[in-house]
Amino acid sequence: ETSEAEVLRLAASVEQGSEHPLGKAIVIAGREHSLDLVEPENFVSITGKGVAGEIDGRKILVGSRRLLQAEGSLQAEAETVLARLERDGKTAMLV
Repeated sequence: ETSEAEVLRLAASVEQGSEHPLGKAIVIAGREHSLDLVEPENFVSITGKGVAGEIDGRKILVGSRRLLQAEGSLQAEAETVLARLERDGKTAMLV
C-alpha cells in the first residue's frame, strides 16, 4: 500500500508541469510537506482531463474521473467515493 505522503509526492511531482489551479495547489502542498519532488519523464497535459508522467518507472495519472476511465485505471471503490464527493459539491482529483 502506498502512503499518503508518497501519493502526494507523486501527484505534486507530476503536477509541476500543470497550469491548472488545483495542480498548482497540489505542488504547493507537496512543498509545504517538504517532499522530494522530482521532474517526471514523458509529461503530458490532457486538456479537460488532467496530467500524466512517469516517476521511478511508474506511470502516474493525476486528474478527473474521465482520465482514469480512459486509461482503464478507475477502481470500483473509487466510484463510490467520487459519487459522495460530487453529491457534496466537491471536486475530486484522482491519482
